[in-house]
Amino acid sequence: MEHLFNQHVDEGRMHEGYRQRETTFREEAAKLWTEEAKVRESLRGAPDLSAEERQDAYRVRYGEIETRFESLAEKFSADVSREISEAQELLSQGTGSKFSEYLTSVSQIRDEKLPEIMATARRSGQSDLERAIAIIAYERGVRPVWSSWAEANPERAEAVKLLRSTPGAEQFGVRTGTMRPPRAEEVDLEPTAADLEAQAETSEKAAAARKSFFAARSSMPRRQVGGRIA
Repeated sequence: MEHLFNQHVDEGRMHEGYRQRETTFREEAAKLWTEEAKVRESLRGAPDLSAEERQDAYRVRYGEIETRFESLAEKFSADVSREISEAQELLSQGTGSKFSEYLTSVSQIRDEKLPEIMATARRSGQSDLERAIAIIAYERGVRPVWSSWAEANPERAEAVKLLRSTPGAEQFGVRTGTMRPPRAEEVDLEPTAADLEAQAETSEKAAAARKSFFAARSSMPRRQVGGRIA
Protein backbone atom coordinates (compact mmCIF):
# COMPACT_ATOMS: atom_id res chain seq x y z
CA MET A 1 0.00 0.00 0.00
CA GLU A 2 1.31 3.43 -0.94
CA HIS A 3 1.55 6.47 1.29
CA LEU A 4 0.87 9.30 -1.13
CA PHE A 5 2.77 12.59 -1.15
CA ASN A 6 -0.46 14.61 -1.43
CA GLN A 7 -2.51 12.48 0.97
CA HIS A 8 -4.68 14.72 3.16
CA VAL A 9 -6.07 13.48 6.46
CA ASP A 10 -8.64 15.33 8.55
CA GLU A 11 -7.44 15.95 12.10
CA GLY A 12 -10.16 13.80 13.60
CA ARG A 13 -8.99 10.82 11.53
CA MET A 14 -5.26 11.12 12.17
CA HIS A 15 -3.51 8.09 13.60
CA GLU A 16 -3.15 8.21 17.37
CA GLY A 17 0.59 7.57 17.23
CA TYR A 18 1.04 10.40 14.74
CA ARG A 19 -1.02 12.80 16.86
CA GLN A 20 1.09 12.01 19.91
CA ARG A 21 4.31 12.68 18.00
CA GLU A 22 2.94 15.92 16.57
CA THR A 23 1.77 17.07 20.01
CA THR A 24 5.25 16.51 21.43
CA PHE A 25 6.80 18.38 18.52
CA ARG A 26 4.39 21.31 18.91
CA GLU A 27 5.00 21.57 22.64
CA GLU A 28 8.76 21.76 22.11
CA ALA A 29 8.41 24.22 19.22
CA ALA A 30 6.12 26.43 21.32
CA LYS A 31 8.96 26.87 23.81
CA LEU A 32 11.02 28.39 20.99
CA TRP A 33 8.21 30.87 20.26
CA THR A 34 8.35 31.96 23.89
CA GLU A 35 12.11 32.25 23.75
CA GLU A 36 11.99 34.35 20.57
CA ALA A 37 9.50 36.73 22.20
CA LYS A 38 11.79 37.12 25.21
CA VAL A 39 14.73 37.93 22.92
CA ARG A 40 12.73 40.75 21.30
CA GLU A 41 11.69 42.08 24.69
CA SER A 42 15.21 42.03 26.12
CA LEU A 43 16.68 43.83 23.11
CA ARG A 44 13.97 46.50 23.10
CA GLY A 45 14.73 47.06 26.78
CA ALA A 46 18.45 47.62 26.21
CA PRO A 47 18.74 51.43 25.94
CA ASP A 48 22.51 51.40 25.46
CA LEU A 49 22.29 49.46 22.17
CA SER A 50 21.97 51.14 18.78
CA ALA A 51 19.43 49.90 16.24
CA GLU A 52 22.19 48.10 14.34
CA GLU A 53 23.50 46.44 17.49
CA ARG A 54 20.01 45.23 18.40
CA GLN A 55 19.55 43.80 14.90
CA ASP A 56 22.92 42.04 14.95
CA ALA A 57 22.24 40.56 18.37
CA TYR A 58 18.81 39.40 17.24
CA ARG A 59 20.22 37.74 14.10
CA VAL A 60 22.58 35.67 16.21
CA ARG A 61 19.95 34.66 18.76
CA TYR A 62 17.30 33.89 16.13
CA GLY A 63 19.80 31.77 14.20
CA GLU A 64 20.31 29.66 17.32
CA ILE A 65 16.55 29.30 17.83
CA GLU A 66 15.99 28.40 14.17
CA THR A 67 18.72 25.74 14.28
CA ARG A 68 17.02 24.10 17.26
CA PHE A 69 13.66 24.23 15.47
CA GLU A 70 15.15 22.53 12.41
CA SER A 71 16.56 19.81 14.64
CA LEU A 72 13.13 19.23 16.21
CA ALA A 73 11.43 19.14 12.80
CA GLU A 74 14.01 16.73 11.37
CA LYS A 75 13.58 14.32 14.28
CA PHE A 76 9.78 14.50 14.00
CA SER A 77 9.97 13.84 10.25
CA ALA A 78 12.45 10.98 10.67
CA ASP A 79 10.28 9.27 13.28
CA VAL A 80 7.15 9.51 11.11
CA SER A 81 9.02 8.39 7.99
CA ARG A 82 10.42 5.38 9.83
CA GLU A 83 6.95 4.28 10.94
CA ILE A 84 5.59 4.67 7.41
CA SER A 85 8.51 2.71 5.95
CA GLU A 86 8.03 -0.10 8.46
CA ALA A 87 4.31 -0.29 7.72
CA GLN A 88 4.90 -0.40 3.96
CA GLU A 89 7.54 -3.08 4.37
CA LEU A 90 5.21 -5.19 6.48
CA LEU A 91 2.61 -5.06 3.71
CA SER A 92 4.91 -5.62 0.74
CA GLN A 93 8.07 -7.51 1.64
CA GLY A 94 8.15 -11.30 1.21
CA THR A 95 10.45 -13.37 3.36
CA GLY A 96 10.46 -16.78 1.72
CA SER A 97 12.85 -17.93 -0.99
CA LYS A 98 9.99 -18.43 -3.45
CA PHE A 99 8.36 -15.02 -2.99
CA SER A 100 9.72 -13.58 -6.26
CA GLU A 101 8.69 -16.73 -8.09
CA TYR A 102 5.18 -16.46 -6.64
CA LEU A 103 4.92 -12.84 -7.78
CA THR A 104 5.82 -13.82 -11.33
CA SER A 105 3.36 -16.72 -11.36
CA VAL A 106 0.46 -14.77 -9.87
CA SER A 107 0.97 -11.93 -12.34
CA GLN A 108 -0.15 -14.34 -15.09
CA ILE A 109 -3.49 -15.10 -13.39
CA ARG A 110 -6.70 -13.33 -14.39
CA ASP A 111 -8.33 -10.98 -11.89
CA GLU A 112 -11.43 -13.12 -11.40
CA LYS A 113 -9.27 -16.09 -10.31
CA LEU A 114 -7.40 -14.19 -7.59
CA PRO A 115 -10.01 -14.77 -4.83
CA GLU A 116 -9.93 -18.52 -5.52
CA ILE A 117 -6.17 -18.92 -5.38
CA MET A 118 -6.03 -16.66 -2.32
CA ALA A 119 -8.42 -19.01 -0.53
CA THR A 120 -6.29 -21.99 -1.56
CA ALA A 121 -3.08 -20.34 -0.38
CA ARG A 122 -4.70 -19.44 2.94
CA ARG A 123 -5.93 -22.98 3.55
CA SER A 124 -2.49 -24.42 2.82
CA GLY A 125 -0.70 -21.87 5.01
CA GLN A 126 1.48 -20.47 2.20
CA SER A 127 2.05 -17.00 3.63
CA ASP A 128 4.39 -15.74 0.90
CA LEU A 129 1.98 -16.88 -1.79
CA GLU A 130 -0.82 -15.05 0.03
CA ARG A 131 1.34 -11.92 0.13
CA ALA A 132 2.17 -12.21 -3.57
CA ILE A 133 -1.52 -12.56 -4.46
CA ALA A 134 -2.40 -9.58 -2.24
CA ILE A 135 0.25 -7.36 -3.84
CA ILE A 136 -0.86 -8.23 -7.36
CA ALA A 137 -4.49 -7.69 -6.36
CA TYR A 138 -3.65 -4.26 -4.93
CA GLU A 139 -1.72 -3.24 -8.04
CA ARG A 140 -4.64 -4.25 -10.25
CA GLY A 141 -7.24 -2.55 -8.09
CA VAL A 142 -8.84 -5.80 -6.91
CA ARG A 143 -9.13 -4.32 -3.44
CA PRO A 144 -11.48 -6.90 -1.80
CA VAL A 145 -8.80 -9.57 -2.19
CA TRP A 146 -6.08 -7.31 -0.87
CA SER A 147 -8.23 -5.99 1.99
CA SER A 148 -9.24 -9.46 3.16
CA TRP A 149 -5.55 -10.42 3.35
CA ALA A 150 -4.50 -7.22 5.15
CA GLU A 151 -7.33 -7.34 7.67
CA ALA A 152 -6.75 -11.03 8.50
CA ASN A 153 -3.68 -10.15 10.56
CA PRO A 154 -3.71 -7.55 13.44
CA GLU A 155 -0.24 -6.21 12.59
CA ARG A 156 -1.10 -5.77 8.93
CA ALA A 157 -4.44 -4.19 9.81
CA GLU A 158 -2.67 -1.68 12.06
CA ALA A 159 -0.13 -0.95 9.31
CA VAL A 160 -2.95 -0.19 6.88
CA LYS A 161 -4.58 2.07 9.47
CA LEU A 162 -1.32 3.94 10.00
CA LEU A 163 -0.76 4.49 6.28
CA ARG A 164 -4.31 5.67 5.72
CA SER A 165 -4.41 8.04 8.69
CA THR A 166 -0.96 9.67 8.58
CA PRO A 167 -0.68 12.96 6.63
CA GLY A 168 1.24 12.82 3.35
CA ALA A 169 4.50 14.74 2.95
CA GLU A 170 2.71 17.78 1.54
CA GLN A 171 0.30 18.17 4.46
CA PHE A 172 3.01 17.19 6.93
CA GLY A 173 5.27 19.96 5.64
CA VAL A 174 2.53 22.58 5.98
CA ARG A 175 1.59 21.51 9.51
CA THR A 176 5.23 21.45 10.60
CA GLY A 177 6.02 24.78 8.96
CA THR A 178 3.30 26.60 10.90
CA MET A 179 5.30 25.98 14.09
CA ARG A 180 8.45 27.73 12.89
CA PRO A 181 9.18 30.61 15.32
CA PRO A 182 8.30 34.04 13.85
CA ARG A 183 11.13 36.32 12.75
CA ALA A 184 11.10 39.95 13.88
CA GLU A 185 11.20 42.95 11.55
CA GLU A 186 13.55 45.84 12.29
CA VAL A 187 10.71 47.87 13.77
CA ASP A 188 9.87 45.04 16.18
CA LEU A 189 13.23 45.56 17.89
CA GLU A 190 12.79 49.31 18.43
CA PRO A 191 11.74 50.33 21.96
CA THR A 192 8.01 51.03 22.18
CA ALA A 193 6.45 53.84 24.18
CA ALA A 194 5.81 51.34 26.96
CA ASP A 195 9.45 50.23 26.87
CA LEU A 196 10.70 53.82 27.10
CA GLU A 197 8.29 54.54 29.93
CA ALA A 198 9.50 51.46 31.79
CA GLN A 199 13.14 52.48 31.25
CA ALA A 200 12.42 56.00 32.52
CA GLU A 201 10.62 54.61 35.56
CA THR A 202 13.54 52.31 36.32
CA SER A 203 15.99 55.22 36.03
CA GLU A 204 13.83 57.39 38.29
CA LYS A 205 13.62 54.68 40.92
CA ALA A 206 17.38 54.17 40.81
CA ALA A 207 18.00 57.94 41.13
CA ALA A 208 15.57 58.19 44.03
CA ALA A 209 17.25 55.28 45.79
CA ARG A 210 20.68 56.91 45.41
CA LYS A 211 19.42 60.25 46.63
CA SER A 212 17.73 58.65 49.61
CA PHE A 213 20.84 56.67 50.49
CA PHE A 214 23.27 59.57 50.42
CA ALA A 215 20.88 62.09 51.96
CA ALA A 216 20.03 59.91 54.93
CA ARG A 217 21.50 60.95 58.29
CA SER A 218 23.24 58.28 60.26
CA SER A 219 23.79 58.08 63.97
CA MET A 220 27.18 56.50 63.33
CA PRO A 221 30.29 58.74 63.64
CA ARG A 222 31.50 60.19 60.41
CA ARG A 223 34.85 59.14 59.10
CA GLN A 224 37.61 61.73 59.43
CA VAL A 225 39.22 62.59 56.12
CA GLY A 226 42.50 64.48 56.35
CA GLY A 227 42.24 67.26 58.90
CA ARG A 228 38.45 67.66 58.75
CA ILE A 229 35.33 65.79 59.49
CA ALA A 230 33.74 64.21 56.34
